[in-house]
Order: sequence, then structure tokens, then C-alpha cells
Amino acid sequence: NPDDYRLIKKISLRTRKVNITCSRGFQAKQNMPATKAEAWNRVLIKSQDFDRYHIKGQLNTFNWNRALRRYGDENLYNGDRILIAHRPIPRDLLKLRCIFTKEEMVFSDDILGFKSEEITNYLPYLAILNSSFAGYYLFKISSQWYGGIKRETLRTYDLKSFPFPDADTHFPELIDLVNQVMELKNNGKDTSELGKKIDDLVFDLYGLLDFEKEIIREFYQINVERKKDMVKEQDFLD
Repeated sequence: NPDDYRLIKKISLRTRKVNITCSRGFQAKQNMPATKAEAWNRVLIKSQDFDRYHIKGQLNTFNWNRALRRYGDENLYNGDRILIAHRPIPRDLLKLRCIFTKEEMVFSDDILGFKSEEITNYLPYLAILNSSFAGYYLFKISSQWYGGIKRETLRTYDLKSFPFPDADTHFPELIDLVNQVMELKNNGKDTSELGKKIDDLVFDLYGLLDFEKEIIREFYQINVERKKDMVKEQDFLD
């Protein structure tokens, strides 16, 4: 609608582009015969292995010495980077699901690797990508999220051109909050209040006005919190 259009246009004009490498992982094929007698068992992460900010348990391994349809970008299997679940699912509640890792591990095409030589600390970018803002923005601009195709997916093009804020004023605070969230997640504790603080800082990074923040909050109220609700008289009064 017009409010969404004006908000997205404003964001596009007041942000900077970061040179991003973003690609899906390897693609398997049937049978996958061994290419060498000796196995090379590499740590394997799947999209179901992680929630936002947190790997849920022990990861399995994958014999890399096998014939694959596509091997993917080896640079995305090691070093500091963000991993993003490629296909949004209902429990993601219209947000991206991303983790940061520096450990060597491979992943298949259910995950997108996200990396940039321009980024020295990924935690603020992790906060932004996991935020309500990023979910709202990508949902609104994407032709492959929520209808229109057989399977909902994130486009690498949209992530490569994602409009990151042109200021890093709140980056130290975001780093602190992300570290708190990761610690709480590791201990199985609730992080919803910290998530709200992250959302508020991300809104401020983009210079959003109160009514613009409300556009994004209402998007989640309508499409997530009250998705199955009936319209009430109070809705018109508000």
C-alpha cells in the first residue's frame, strides 16, 4: 500500500550498500558415489539445526569425498559469516532465521551463506537481519516470499542488495544485546524482551519516525499475532 511504498523508498535513499557474497550451499544428487576411497567427514549444518542466534545441538558430519551436483562456494564454509535459513517456515513468524559462526562447516542448499570483506564485526548485521525490520522489508519487496511460486524462498539478489543503515551509532549496543541473547539461548532462557530492544535499536538506526515504526508493528500484528482473529469493533475505533 502507499504507506509501505513510501517507507521502503525512504529506507532505500538513506542506506548504504555493502559488498556481499551470498550463495546457497552444496546440492546433493541421487546415489552420490564416492570420489575417493577415504572419507572426508566435514561438519554439516542444516537449516533445522538452528534458531535465531543459536545452534540447537550436536551437528552431524557429511562425507565430502562424494560426487555432488554442486559443491557451493568453499569460502562460505569457513571464517566469520552469517548463515540464513533459505526457506521461511511458519515458526519463523515472517522473520529471517540467522546465526553467526566462525567454525568450519558445510551446508546444503537449504541455507544461504552471507559474507563480506567490508564487515569486521558481524553481530550488528546479525541483529539487523534477525530483526522485525528485515523481515518486513524482505517480505514486501520479494517476489518469492508468501505466494506467487511453488515454494517460498529468499532470493540471494535481495540479500546482496539489502539496504544496511548508513550510520553505526547503535552498533556497540547491538553487539552487547546479541551477546546477551546468545548466552541466554545457550542456557535455554527466554530472549523475547531482548528481541524487542534489538528491534527498537534497529528502527532508530534507520531513522524511522513513530508512525513508520507502527507500520512495521502493525504488519506483524495483522500477519502473525492476529492472523486467525476475527475483526472486532475496537479495531475500527483505534
